[in-house]
Amino acid sequence: MIYPFLFVIYVVLQPLINNLGEIDPSQAIRPLLVLLLVAILIFFACYWLFKNWHYAGYLGFLVLVFVSLYGHSTRVLQDSFSFDVGEHRLILLVIWSGLFLILGLKKIWSRFGGAGATRALNIYMGILLLIGII
Repeated sequence: MIYPFLFVIYVVLQPLINNLGEIDPSQAIRPLLVLLLVAILIFFACYWLFKNWHYAGYLGFLVLVFVSLYGHSTRVLQDSFSFDVGEHRLILLVIWSGLFLILGLKKIWSRFGGAGATRALNIYMGILLLIGII
């Protein structure tokens, strides 16, 4: 159940790796520690609510993914479709939250494989991190 934490490491290290000539690697330490702490807090809060380690990891991963991708999704809408996000930010946030709530349902989680999906997500995030580092 390390994939939420591997995702956090990936989110911090990928921009650093892409811009090594412009960014000092020591500048990634603080965001990495803060995001890892946030991931741990989300993980334990979800476990406290649902009493299931695998489901808590999945929900924590979803929260981290949705928070990380919200800004990118708005930029894609603006650039690709000339969508004025400023006027429709609330609508976009409602749609984004609805998608999160649907994917976060326990029934959907069990459809993705439930506890068995943890292994696949651990492997996937590990490979993604290794590809970025290599």
